[in-house]
Amino acid sequence: MLYLLRHDNEEIGVTCCKTFADLTRGMRTLNEEVFAEYMSILLTLHDNLKQLTVEALSEESPELDPNTSLPAIRSFKVATEMDFLLVPFLQFNRSLVVTHLPTIIPRLLEFLEVQSPAQLKAREDSEAMGEIWAGMAPTIKNAQIYTDYVVAQLKCTSSLVFIVRGLPEQYDAEGEKLVLTMLRLFQDCPALAITARKVNSYSK
Repeated sequence: MLYLLRHDNEEIGVTCCKTFADLTRGMRTLNEEVFAEYMSILLTLHDNLKQLTVEALSEESPELDPNTSLPAIRSFKVATEMDFLLVPFLQFNRSLVVTHLPTIIPRLLEFLEVQSPAQLKAREDSEAMGEIWAGMAPTIKNAQIYTDYVVAQLKCTSSLVFIVRGLPEQYDAEGEKLVLTMLRLFQDCPALAITARKVNSYSK
């Protein structure tokens, strides 16, 4: 499954993550070597998503075939599942996961700062006019990828809220960042994106 997350498409990647979730709940244990490789894939994935956001969600981005399945290692759908898996990993293997938190938390926060260039411009232009922008920018050509991007950031936020609560006071500032990120995502959520709006509701 780890190999498939690196080398197969996003549909297979999502299936692998759901299988990982089932195994974690059933076995309630996690091998150090497996988790280290999982983290390596997760961090590589988040690095790739920064580039994908610019390539697919800028004003000048080409329109992509919505039926095309992206590589798992460059997929917001897979990021949604992998970030969510950190919660059961922490629940059932706290001593193992806690040692990785100094690496995990900054990288996930870094991912939450990644914004669609077209969406950012629409928001800034609206604010310059004294207005508040809400919804998806009309200049975004790849609506499905944008929706997947919003859902991925929402799930990442939810996972981080779970991870940082109960941690030392040094993580209080991260909590404030998460609140601001959630407010932005409320604004950015597409009007017709039912899945994203459900995630928003659960996150509250």
